[in-house]
Amino acid sequence: MSSTEELIINVPSIEPRFKHATIFQAYENLGFNESMIIRNDHDPRPVFFQLQGLHGNTFTWEYLEQGPEWYIIRVTKKDPNAKEEIIINVPAIEPRYKHATIFQTYENLEPEQSMIIRNDHDPRPVYFQLANMHGEDTFDWEYLEQGPEWWNIRVTKKEIYKKGEPIVNVPSIEPRLKHFTIFQTYENLEPGQSMIIRNDHDPRPVYFQLANKHGDTFTWEYLQQGPQWFIIRVSKKK
Repeated sequence: MSSTEELIINVPSIEPRFKHATIFQAYENLGFNESMIIRNDHDPRPVFFQLQGLHGNTFTWEYLEQGPEWYIIRVTKKDPNAKEEIIINVPAIEPRYKHATIFQTYENLEPEQSMIIRNDHDPRPVYFQLANMHGEDTFDWEYLEQGPEWWNIRVTKKEIYKKGEPIVNVPSIEPRLKHFTIFQTYENLEPGQSMIIRNDHDPRPVYFQLANKHGDTFTWEYLQQGPQWFIIRVSKKK
């Protein structure tokens, strides 16, 4: 639910005996990934523990404002089928491991899964490094908070493969079977179908071998061109 649609519970305006009941009922009425705003004149942290006791780890609790006059919290009901979002607290990581941790975490994401980068300054250089490594069309970069104290960015890996598309992960194949596996997978394709070749270096020689064996019967599309991974979609022409 977007912020313009979020239910706002102004706690001080509710009769005391109905305050908690109103919050809990509002939460129960939320759909998955929908949120509500709790606005109070003191920290309603006890509500966090009561919600957790009632519903378990089914929500996120995000402070938008923490006093001294107002406490404003966004409570979002989690989708139980969604993958957990990973939070990388960059200042807590040893400096020499900061970028490696971010990039390795991104590598380990499933398509459509996201991670949060939390830093004490704008980590925009990481955007350009990710774009250089994976292509800027392979992920979304969304600022959730832009200073002055904290920068929080949600990075979501896009789904670049087609449903049912065979993926040949070349480094995991026994060396003597690498090319055989690629060619056999291609030959098993029906006209109009495609496959993915994923390798740790540019498999351009395979392009020429395929062209020599099958002529102008396929297209060769780079989805990612290094430096760590080369991902190519090979489509058999109709």
